[in-house]
Amino acid sequence: MRRILFLTLLFFIAYINYSFAKTANATPDEYIVTINKVELYNSTTSTWVTVASGDLTFDIASVNAGEVAGSYVSGAAIPEGVYTQERTTVSRTFYIKASGTIDATTYYTDTGNTSFETDGLAANTNTTGPAVRGKVVVPTTGLQGAGFTVQGDYFYHEGDLPSPITVKKSLTKKMRIKFNVLNTAEFNDLGTPGSAICYNQPPTVTFEVVD
Repeated sequence: MRRILFLTLLFFIAYINYSFAKTANATPDEYIVTINKVELYNSTTSTWVTVASGDLTFDIASVNAGEVAGSYVSGAAIPEGVYTQERTTVSRTFYIKASGTIDATTYYTDTGNTSFETDGLAANTNTTGPAVRGKVVVPTTGLQGAGFTVQGDYFYHEGDLPSPITVKKSLTKKMRIKFNVLNTAEFNDLGTPGSAICYNQPPTVTFEVVD
């Protein structure tokens, strides 16, 4: 039996909520994240079960991203029960490589940064290219969306699964994961000609649970 679970905010958030005169979105060449822990809530036993732990850094824009992530969460034996919630811990630091056009100007991510909030960073851009990997850091203040908590250099999201996952005794569950990063690189015009910043928006994450 297969069930498809669409988790649009499994471990990513939109964390900048400012108004800019002009914006543009593009599909990144690279979108690098670090997962630290994945937990599922067993409503039968009223306990959180760790599905995977330990830092895993990978590029979710790459063709084998789902295979890498799937191997990370499929190694643990999951106790029987009905699972209704997820809690995923992720590094506050992301890396993104992209180019985007606002009006007639194309911007390319570079290694510089622009600060926002108390300790957040957005990737700087230039207009000459080529794009290189830029650093983005989620701030410890101003997080957008419900269910997010900062823990030092990490944050975690806790929320309901779209539908419960039932694990029966002696049954092994495998997970297949797909990432859609279409238009997740957002470029914001800072108001000065040739000046813009870039940061990542949430991808769509699709989990396929296979008995």
